Amino acid sequence: MALAVLSCGWFVLMFDTRWVPAGMGTIPEIPPGSWVIVDRWASGLRVGSDVFVATPHGVLLSRVSRLTADEVEITHPNRRSGWVDSAVFGPLPRANVQATVVAVFRPDEDDDGR
Repeated sequence: MALAVLSCGWFVLMFDTRWVPAGMGTIPEIPPGSWVIVDRWASGLRVGSDVFVATPHGVLLSRVSRLTADEVEITHPNRRSGWVDSAVFGPLPRANVQATVVAVFRPDEDDDGR
């Protein structure tokens, strides 16, 4: 029983969930309306990680294209998303990364809202 309580506590501290906002089609594999499980400590952060990151234009879902000890650059795989990335505002402090995406649950494409 104690192991179960510790495991649940660890999960709650480490992970969170988020919805991808409508209109944020920055990563084709994670469409708007997706529900994602995120690592709030970003412990597995690396080039290629899909992340929620604070930018000058608000919190965005994007992909890490360059990473140093102090900075992160993001590039949206969907260049037509309408959102700017590091190509416009440059590198961001690594501390701006809020979470890395661990699992994605895409919206039901047959769901008509009823």
